[in-house]
Amino acid sequence: MVVSSDAHVVCLNFRERSLWVRPSNQAWFELIDTEFDAQQWYENFRVTRDTFEFILNEIEREITLL
Repeated sequence: MVVSSDAHVVCLNFRERSLWVRPSNQAWFELIDTEFDAQQWYENFRVTRDTFEFILNEIEREITLL
């Protein structure tokens, strides 16, 4: 089996990534959640509020383990 040099370089440059989260309280998000209308929400998050909540529900288990 022949491995291309590009594949070899990718393997050599692999590094494990970690997630960094700045500790904060919920005040900012609670303000945004109650004050933003649908258009402001989409302009700032680039997804609808429903899609954002769906994503949070999907990853909830992983982010609570942090």
